Amino acid sequence: MLTDSTDILSSALPFDGTWIPDADDEEKSIRISFKDERDIYRLCLYDNPSIEDNVLNARIRFDDGSVYETGPLLANGSATELCCEKENVREFVVTITDYEGSKAGLTEIEAYAQARKEPFSFLKLVN
Repeated sequence: MLTDSTDILSSALPFDGTWIPDADDEEKSIRISFKDERDIYRLCLYDNPSIEDNVLNARIRFDDGSVYETGPLLANGSATELCCEKENVREFVVTITDYEGSKAGLTEIEAYAQARKEPFSFLKLVN
């Protein structure tokens, strides 16, 4: 979190808040659980903003046993969208299965409970 006294030259920004699995972590997984069942129509995964550290593939496993592969995530912290149209989801697990660099990870995971309605679009500015 930035405050008026944050020294951005000595902080770890933009990597603060990035989930970077430990090098010796054999699973490299994060579990997302909901209190109540949710319908999920799409997911957005955001790669680490580092140019050298990138997720080349991630696996998403839903509690019904279905599995989705992402392929390479868009680099530099951009969103990679995955349409999944799952109903009654209690949890899902994101596992990084292939990567480059020593600090590959995720800055954000978004789960949407509605299909995208055009022509609305969301513009996210990234530095």
